Amino acid sequence: MTATALSAARVGDEVMVTRAAGVAGERRLVYVLPSYDAGSGEHYAHVVPFLEALGARADVAVVIERCVGTPAIANVQRIDVLPRGIRPLFRMAALALRLARLRGAGYRKVFVRISMPAGLVAGTIGRLLGMESYYWNSGQGKTIAPPWGPGLRAFLTRVRYEAKLVPFYLTTRLVHHFVTGPESMAAYYASQYGVPRKKITILYNDLDVPRFEARLRAHDRAEARRHFGLDTEAPIILFVGRVSPLKGGPHLIPIAERVLARRPDARFLVVGHVYLDEFTRALGHVPFAGRVHAVGALPNADIARAYRAADVFVLPSNSEGFPRVLLECMAAGLPFVAFDVGGVREIAAPEHGGMVVPRGDVGAFAERIVELLDDAPRAADLGAVGRARARRYDTQRVAEMFVERVLDLVK
Repeated sequence: MTATALSAARVGDEVMVTRAAGVAGERRLVYVLPSYDAGSGEHYAHVVPFLEALGARADVAVVIERCVGTPAIANVQRIDVLPRGIRPLFRMAALALRLARLRGAGYRKVFVRISMPAGLVAGTIGRLLGMESYYWNSGQGKTIAPPWGPGLRAFLTRVRYEAKLVPFYLTTRLVHHFVTGPESMAAYYASQYGVPRKKITILYNDLDVPRFEARLRAHDRAEARRHFGLDTEAPIILFVGRVSPLKGGPHLIPIAERVLARRPDARFLVVGHVYLDEFTRALGHVPFAGRVHAVGALPNADIARAYRAADVFVLPSNSEGFPRVLLECMAAGLPFVAFDVGGVREIAAPEHGGMVVPRGDVGAFAERIVELLDDAPRAADLGAVGRARARRYDTQRVAEMFVERVLDLVK
């Protein structure tokens, strides 16, 4: 099966890419991608290899809400980019029009990842035009929700928090299928958000393991360390993600303080945008600031260099669902320490269990890091286990899961 005769046209700010000689059969899907930027370090850039694998198995049309540059996604039959610079309500209207047109062209299923406005549109169009809708989300935002009390002020603060979740609640009710993963997240969404279990579909995040391994091999370990200004002989502890409350930003400095007190030769490499002022302020005053290297966000194509430089990976998140960085660190052969949140225990191998500690226990977290730094053979064994485990989530396998649970599902 091949896709040929690629053509592109621009009308105003709209880009449409189509391919002739499309895929025959009943496997037809519209995939709404919230954002596309080949040079980005954000989450959605990881979806492109998955869409290419899915496009080899089905007739896939991609609608992109926001786009930088001309999208290049092999195998998909159509790429439709919404106009740039329009207000959110107009963007929702533009998406509704695209979905209606695609429904008329024979596409009967639509899949939305994370974007609540797009989920609302897909759910509504699906109900009106008979288009089966799927909406993916995976996370535990309520783990840091303000309490209901005691006191009126606390109660009102929680009410305002819940009010902001109304679009999400509405999305989960409008769509035909709510999609999450791994398995434990189904119980979380059923209990915390009231999503009926019968409408929850389990899908995994994926990693293009061969492509990621090739990027790792492109970097020499010593060169990678020099690139980030790190001592080529120092033990390196890596964090990748947003430095935010949800992703454990407040824990990073306390963890570093405890680890560096025991292993002053170690260095922390923090990769990701900093959304936490207290992290920046603290880093400017602690005596070990020179041993914590915050380098900002990196494009996805360059992130392998950071993994290549590291000895241990850390995931101190307060909230997770299906953390893709855990797949990356395992594929890189890195042992890790993580808080017990979301699906971490399910994604990891049983052998990793001792490195998954109760959420918020900074002391235990730091102790496990030191254990790995002090026991190189154990760290190497856990890294090898992780490397094998990552192949469970290879893009090709997850694409097959998607076909089975979404495209081959009879409503």
